[in-house]
Amino acid sequence: MGVRWISFLRKQQLISYLTTLGVSAEGKVIDLRKRLAALVRANAEHQIEALNNWEAEFWAGENIEDDELVPDDEEEHSN
Repeated sequence: MGVRWISFLRKQQLISYLTTLGVSAEGKVIDLRKRLAALVRANAEHQIEALNNWEAEFWAGENIEDDELVPDDEEEHSN
């Protein structure tokens, strides 16, 4: 398979990703890669924020008794 064909397929894959995500898929490959990278960064920042919020909620409830943290079905197996 030629280099041009592989480049074409990679560009088509980038276009497919971006159109699936509802982002403009026009322009050069470098522009498409920049758009995809920006989406990945934004998603990563959102996930980090969600984890930080979860951690804050978890530690806010730190006075919960240890037995309250064990799911019911695990309590049955520990007896």
